[in-house]
Amino acid sequence: MTPEQALAQYPIEPIITISPLTDGIIHATWKVTTQTDTYILQQVSRIFNQTVMEDIDAVLLHLRDNGTRAFDIVRTKNHELAVADPTGFWRLYTYIPGIVYTEVPSAAVAYEAGKILGAHHRILAGFTYTFKHHRPIKHNIPLYFQKYQAITLENAHPDIEPLLPVIDQLPAYDLPHTIRQCVLHGDPK
Repeated sequence: MTPEQALAQYPIEPIITISPLTDGIIHATWKVTTQTDTYILQQVSRIFNQTVMEDIDAVLLHLRDNGTRAFDIVRTKNHELAVADPTGFWRLYTYIPGIVYTEVPSAAVAYEAGKILGAHHRILAGFTYTFKHHRPIKHNIPLYFQKYQAITLENAHPDIEPLLPVIDQLPAYDLPHTIRQCVLHGDPK
């Protein structure tokens, strides 16, 4: 499916431009302009199931209900949250103008970004919702350490020897299992 074919599924005005945005890593993304509106179209990576859109919709509603400016999901002509495609799915968001940084230009910008992320997480601290989309967490330090131990015992190599004291400290950097669980943005670039 092409961006034009996906956009034909949405109740939007005739398109003036479709411009690729290349700063992202996971999803193919385009900025779409019509005579009166601007949107962000994404072809979502296969690592996500379309049920993630229900979760995003619920989070966005909670953020807006708590005074945060957030984009909207544009529903399809059939009132769906996304357009299904054999290679995954497409989604369309309203556009919020602003500045995109691919690198942090100053400590002041980093500080302000941290304040925004902190406010975002404070609002989500009271969010109770059962997420429909589940992705295995890839940052499982105890599991990685267990695999590491098995590999190093079986494959001792002189190039690895200097790294062993550092790698052996890995479990000390894991979060305690008693830490309070809450909803937060898992990839807040």
